[in-house]
Amino acid sequence: MSHDDFDFEPVRGLPRRLPPGERILWQGSPDASDFAFRFLKLAHLTGYFIALVAWVVVSTALDGASLLEVSSAAAVGAALSLVALGLVRGYAELVARTTVYTMTDKRFVLRVGIALPISVNLPFSRIDAAAMRATPGGTGEIALKLRPGERIAYLVLWPHTRSWHMARPEPVLRCLHDVAVVSAMLGRALGAPPTHGTATDLPATAPRPVRTLAPSTA
Repeated sequence: MSHDDFDFEPVRGLPRRLPPGERILWQGSPDASDFAFRFLKLAHLTGYFIALVAWVVVSTALDGASLLEVSSAAAVGAALSLVALGLVRGYAELVARTTVYTMTDKRFVLRVGIALPISVNLPFSRIDAAAMRATPGGTGEIALKLRPGERIAYLVLWPHTRSWHMARPEPVLRCLHDVAVVSAMLGRALGAPPTHGTATDLPATAPRPVRTLAPSTA
């Protein structure tokens, strides 16, 4: 029997129904595989554990251990490595399953958190700029820079925040399959002209000059 941990939501990804006149333009979630490999660096971790197991095997053999002892050390190292990598991959799956990004014609709502899910409400009026970064694999992310004076706690948003931007945390919609479509949709919602390319700066809703947001690296 399947069970939805969020069946209390009146609308998927939203803590309450939208007010009259507001409509959902798009909903999405991070891609679990892309999140594991690009954000959590699963490939790098795999290489690290392979090197670690190899070092254990070589050092055990150089200490004069028997073939059985070397094989046992390798098996233990490999098993522990698989457990660690499995936990990383499992975390990515949980993030993908519990995260819902919602864009309406007035705001973003980010439902994030695994053990303690929360909803982060980001009206377009709070967004100073946005930037899209697409990857060669077709996925990508959209970073949202908030207006001066607007703050959201870094740890509340993590991992849906731009890395190392702790003084002024910037929400990030991570590992989206349809990032170009979402970026174009956001541009239309904010009144931006059509753009092309892998890095796109989108304007804010107010007529102030928009700060350039460099494409994020993580």
